[in-house]
Order: sequence, then structure tokens, then C-alpha cells
Amino acid sequence: LRVWGETAGFRLAAATRRAWALFTDASKAVECGWSQEAAARFWPRAEEEFWRRVRERDFEGAARGFRRIAEQVYEQVTYGAAGTARGARAREEARVELYGGRPKTVKKKAAAGGGGGEAR
Repeated sequence: LRVWGETAGFRLAAATRRAWALFTDASKAVECGWSQEAAARFWPRAEEEFWRRVRERDFEGAARGFRRIAEQVYEQVTYGAAGTARGARAREEARVELYGGRPKTVKKKAAAGGGGGEAR
């Protein structure tokens, strides 16, 4: 349970930092007002969720429960930016961080021009 809650919290922090950086055109995604507000809203709710699940011995879907809290907090914290095109774009582009970010692409040797040619 702890790992699922912390994962959701860390991903929320990454999403809000990235959204802020995109919205403000900052060079780096660093601690900001949005990430601080998100933490202040998320952690008390995550703690309630954690202890409720422990009391009820309800571990099914726990990751989904913590992620849902993170999604709700993200919506609340970034809502003010959604009224502008730049803010809406930043908000939606950074949202993927709530789910672990974009997958890293791996370049294949063939694409880089080495090996992998057809057999003769």
C-alpha cells in the first residue's frame, strides 16, 4: 500500500512540476507553487485512503485508488491554467506523468545504420 501511495504522490509531483514548467516556459521542471499545493492536498487524502484500506483489509485496486486521488488533485491544482490555450496545452501534455510518463524509445541498430541488414 505504501509503495502505491508514494508512487502516485511522486508522479503527481512530477506532473505538476512539468505542467508549471510548460505553462511558464521555465527551463526546468522544479519545485513550484503547483507541486507544493498538490502535495498539501494529496498526502492527507492518501493517508486517509491508506488507513481505511488497512482497517478494512481492502488491498484490491489500491493503486487505482491512490491514482484517482492524484488525478483529482491534479485537476484541482491546474484548473486555473485551463482557461488559456497555453495553460490547457501544458496541463494536458504534463498529465501523462500521472501514469509514469511517456515510454522511452529505444533506437535500433538498423535505424542507426549499423548491422541488421538482410541475409544473402
